[in-house]
Amino acid sequence: MNQNQQLEKYAALVKDYSKVLDLSSPKLLGEFMQAIESCLPFAEAIPANARVLDVGSGAGLPAIPIAILRPDVQITLCEIRSKRAAFLEQVVGQLKLSNAKVYQGDVQKLKATHPIVTALWLGSLAQTYQLTKNQLEEQWTIITRKGNDIESEIKELEKKQPNIKVSTKQLDAQRQMVIVEGTHGS
Repeated sequence: MNQNQQLEKYAALVKDYSKVLDLSSPKLLGEFMQAIESCLPFAEAIPANARVLDVGSGAGLPAIPIAILRPDVQITLCEIRSKRAAFLEQVVGQLKLSNAKVYQGDVQKLKATHPIVTALWLGSLAQTYQLTKNQLEEQWTIITRKGNDIESEIKELEKKQPNIKVSTKQLDAQRQMVIVEGTHGS
């Protein structure tokens, strides 16, 4: 199965299980291929052979597209809800994603650390950092998607973690990918 076939099968699995498992809103479900495409910049932003923790994986965005498009990247999908985690296990198995594994539970109880965290719907930048700081390595990166007005979120994060570097990439008229890089103790 090539990458396009894997992405199509993934979208079909989400559509098949969405109502039963409450995976996504009807609007997102109707635009799921576009949602997958909006994850492409995430896959491009991750360095070669990186280890990534996707927090609040839900239906698998952006983690599953990253795993499909970047077989060199090891990705852990963290989902606290057992039914969604079981769905993600099924997706990983059916798509034969040997570079992806699912952790069902609270991210703060995960014993492994990662240099990169991705999250789409977790909260503000400061909340995402606070929730995952113990799972981040000494030098870390958080990649997320936000609206265009993120200055207050950046200032809030700087109070908790000074000397961060923030870069953005416009995704569409309303959203941008936000990359925050930092070092613990800086």
